[in-house]
Amino acid sequence: MTSFTESAHPRGQAANAGQFRTKMNDEPASELSQAPIVSCTECGAPAEYRYGNVPRGYRSPETEAAFCGAHAARVAADGGTIEDLPKPQEPGETVVWLIEGDDHEYELVEAVSEEDALDETADRFRDRYDDDDAPRDSLTVAGVFRGDVDGYSDELEFVPYGDIAENDAYGKLQDA
Repeated sequence: MTSFTESAHPRGQAANAGQFRTKMNDEPASELSQAPIVSCTECGAPAEYRYGNVPRGYRSPETEAAFCGAHAARVAADGGTIEDLPKPQEPGETVVWLIEGDDHEYELVEAVSEEDALDETADRFRDRYDDDDAPRDSLTVAGVFRGDVDGYSDELEFVPYGDIAENDAYGKLQDA
């Protein structure tokens, strides 16, 4: 991400500078991130692992334990099953987007970005319903996954995106 430059963000128009024309803003204090950072339940360090063998639909991110490497090793040594936390989408990575239409119908689309996925889904709905006025803005992202869009849905791996809950995404995936 490039650094913030105040002069690159002018206010008002030439004919009307506006009341905030002379106000200066500081550079943002932190970087923007796509997915929230999960902390180790035991020590607060960034977490990389969670309990494994939890069936779909039974995850509770608000109460579920997450572990750093050291604490995951202890859980595994005590006989617990550990798995990696879901990884966010890498820049430029093609993932499977689960897009929900306004009539609660779902489409799976492979795309690099949310915008591309929404555009592709809008085109599909226009073609399917022979409706040139099908509104793209009525579409929402219901889930993001890694895997083969033509494969079985139980082979798709959840990708954290925004505030989409893993259980909800898998539930809606069953309707796709």
